[in-house]
Amino acid sequence: MNPFVRLSKDKFNYSPLLDEQLKIYLNSYSLEKENLSFRLLFYHLASCNLIGLKPAWSLEYIMSLKYKLMNLEDKFYAKKILKEFYAMNIDWKIKEGWRTIKELYMSLYINDGMINGIDKRDIIQWINACQNPDGGFGFLPNSTSFIENTYFSLSCFLLLKESPDYITKISDFVFSCYTGKGGFSRKDGGAPLLDATYYAIKCLLLLKELNK
Repeated sequence: MNPFVRLSKDKFNYSPLLDEQLKIYLNSYSLEKENLSFRLLFYHLASCNLIGLKPAWSLEYIMSLKYKLMNLEDKFYAKKILKEFYAMNIDWKIKEGWRTIKELYMSLYINDGMINGIDKRDIIQWINACQNPDGGFGFLPNSTSFIENTYFSLSCFLLLKESPDYITKISDFVFSCYTGKGGFSRKDGGAPLLDATYYAIKCLLLLKELNK
């Protein structure tokens, strides 16, 4: 039986707080400080926060990493960590334009939901074109679905205050990534990963928000 059925008859009401296997997986996940990136640090902080765990990462240590910033991704995750967990904001200037759904979301987030000079309707049309028949989203139109791209797409819709064209098919893709071991994979049939698990949890919560 699908584990989500035992939690709720309505899959849009899935709560990670009730998933004990998920808590065990995240609580046992270790991060080596010498290999730590803003990306992995955010995944761990955010996933633990969603299920009520309290990982011990000091603000002093996080701020010491700030001086290693070099690219769009570093700026994006650093801004998310400081804004969402420490109520601090960093104002960065970034170049316009994007190639992938991830770059689009990062640009929208850093620019507070706007991309100057580009019509919002064109952005929405491009995002919808990234969705595949399996319900997931690719890196760009006509590319393979992965859970991270699905998360970036849903996050773009939320920032733009719009809804995807085929919202129920998206949930089918997300559930296909559940491994039965307390974590989620990037796509159906894969192994559980920390970042994929975070993306899947957020997808389910974003779907609930967008389905209101």
